[in-house]
Order: sequence, then C-alpha cells, then structure tokens
Amino acid sequence: MKQIKIIIFGSILFFAFILIGNSQPIMKTKNQLAKEKDERYMKNATLEDQYYKQKDYVVAMKYWRVLYNTYPISSKNIYLHGVKMYKSFAKKHKKDKVLKAKYLDTLMAIYDNRIKYFKEEGKVLRKKGVDLFTYDAGNIENVEKAFLIMESSIKITGEKSSHLIFTPFMKALVKLFKKKKIDKEKVVNVFSMCMAIIEKNIKSNKKNAEKFKTELLKKITTMLLRAKCKNSELFANAAIELYNLEPSASAAYNLANLFFKKENYEKSSEFYLKSIELEEDSVVKATYYYELALITNGKLKDKIKAVSYCRKATKFNKNYGKPYILIGNIYLASKNSCGSNNFEKKAVYWIVVDKFIKARSVDENIKEEANKLIATYRKYFPGQEDAFFRGVKDGATYKVGCWINETTKNICFYAI
Repeated sequence: MKQIKIIIFGSILFFAFILIGNSQPIMKTKNQLAKEKDERYMKNATLEDQYYKQKDYVVAMKYWRVLYNTYPISSKNIYLHGVKMYKSFAKKHKKDKVLKAKYLDTLMAIYDNRIKYFKEEGKVLRKKGVDLFTYDAGNIENVEKAFLIMESSIKITGEKSSHLIFTPFMKALVKLFKKKKIDKEKVVNVFSMCMAIIEKNIKSNKKNAEKFKTELLKKITTMLLRAKCKNSELFANAAIELYNLEPSASAAYNLANLFFKKENYEKSSEFYLKSIELEEDSVVKATYYYELALITNGKLKDKIKAVSYCRKATKFNKNYGKPYILIGNIYLASKNSCGSNNFEKKAVYWIVVDKFIKARSVDENIKEEANKLIATYRKYFPGQEDAFFRGVKDGATYKVGCWINETTKNICFYAI
C-alpha cells in the first residue's frame, strides 16, 4: 500500500512538472511583453519612416497602418505622415471620384484622431477644413462641411487664427453664397468676424499683421463685389482701410464707385481724382476722367469743370469719342444762356455739331451715334438771311462767347 502511494505521488509530480514546463512560454512577464511590444513598434516605426522619407507611400502605408491602429498615442508623426500620404493619394486619383472620396474620408478621420489623442483642436480643424475644401471644392456638400469646420476653427482660436485659413474660408463662403446656401447677411457677418480678428492682431503688434490685414482687405473687397454686397457698410469700411494701408488706383476707383452709389458725389469725385493720379494706363486714366465728367456735369452741375475733364480724357486717349459727345451735349444744354439774341443762341449749334463731327472722326465705335446727332442738330443752324445780315459767310469763322468761348467754321453753308 505504501508503495502504491509513492507511485501515485510520483506520477502527480511528473505530470505537474510537464504542465508547468509546457505553460511557461504562455506565462510571460510584463517586462517580456513590453519588450516584444517595443520591438514591434520600433520595427514598424523605423520601416514606415524609411519608406516615407523615400516618398514610397504605398510601401510606407503597410507599416503606417500598424502604428495608426495599434500605437495611436506613440507619436504625432503618425498623423502628420498619414495626412501627407493620403493627400498625395487623393491628388493622384482626383479623377476617380469614388476612390478620391475614400481617401478624403480617411484623411478626415486622421485629423479627428489627432484631435482625440493630441488635442490642438482649433489648429487641427483649420488644417482639416482647408484640406477638405482644397481637394473637393467642386462638391458643394463638402464645401459646406469645410466651411463649417473652418468656421469652428476660427471661433476656437480667435485672434490666434492663422492667416492661412482666411483665403479658403472666404472662397468657400462665396461659393456657398452663389449656390444660395447662405444669405448676404451671413456673408457680411463672416467678414465682420474676420476683420475683428485682424484688428486685434494689429493692436497687439502681431508679426506680419499689417500685411495680413492688407491681403484680407483685398479679398474682402473683391469677394463682396462678386457677391453683390458692395453697398454694405462692411465693404465701405474695408475699401477705405485698404486704400489707407495701400493706396492704389483700383482701391481709389472702388471707393469712387462706392460713394457714387451712396449719392455722396463730392466724395466720389475726390476718389476719382485719386484713382486718376495713381493710374498708370493712359487709356484707363482717360476712362476715369470721362466718368468723372459725367458725375461733375450730371450730379454736381458744374459744366465748366466737366468740359475740362472731358478735354483731359481726350489728351490721354486721342481715339476716345465719348468725351466729345459729352462736351457737345453740355454745350447744347447751354444754348439759351449763350447769346443775347436768337442768332447768337442758334450759333451754339455750330459748336455742338463740331464736337459730334470730331467724335466721329476719332472713334469708329461711336460713328453711328455721332451721325444721328449731327443730322438732328444741324437743322437748327442759324438761317442764311440771319448770317448774311451779321456778315457771317460760308467758310468764315465765328466765335461763340459766354463760358463756351470757342471758334467754329461750321456755319450755315458748311458742308458736313
């Protein structure tokens, strides 16, 4: 009996040793597990970095996925590399809408996980929104998503918002406005928000804030014009600030038109003169002078100055017929105040038609208009008998007095 017990006990010990020996590899220590984990991480991280630097993104992606799915908090580079690779894939396959959409979905998820594990929400949302807009601006649904993401970024970061966000943000805004996804009030409010941020940066002397503001003002004025919001107070303020920061012919011209719309004709004239002074193109300068003449005559009722502007317009563009037409019409309106008798008043028509003839001779584009005016007003020339009694003969000269003070040979028998 004692021998049987010894055999049984020995058998139990034997099997115990076998079981313990077989289970030893499974019962790893924490140090062993950490070491194996470190080795796997280092292997994948090294290979991912190697192929990433070689720009072999297809191979790098094999190791990147291991890092992204298994070691999400190990390094911010996982997200930086992932963004760059998926942007590359989206760009490469931009014509394949289905494939591009998949890459963009993953790109957006990478940004979301970066926020989840590394915070920096405002900064990362800016990158996320800008990329979505940049790579899928043709999809209005994604434009809308990108706009909302960028708007959230700006609201979070406030005056610390990067200047890199504002151009795509405003472009998205205009696209949504054109598609009637947002109204004019939203456009103005968004631009006002952006301007408030810039003003704070200017006051805090942030580096490049002045340049930042100038660039933004240019975008604001251009985009508000496209959005047909040029009568808004924001456009007026932005245009004036832009001109003060960076005087230019185009900025002054925008202001001239702005004040004209507001019926502030004196201020409009002031900025027309500034735009003319800064404009280098002589043809454009001539156009500005002509437009200024129209305002000066029609709104400010200063015919003498209006004629002066017309003459300056023709000096800068010798083939410009419209200023001559305008001078003729201004003289026409003065016929009853230039002369003490019927003959002298009718003599003004000679000078008027002179201007229409001149317009026709220099500008082929208005030949038809000029011919109609000539045919209309030559019928009002002084009669032959009146001219004879005053010693005015065909081919002679005649000076019209008063403020017009011009001489003509276009008397009653002159062939037109």
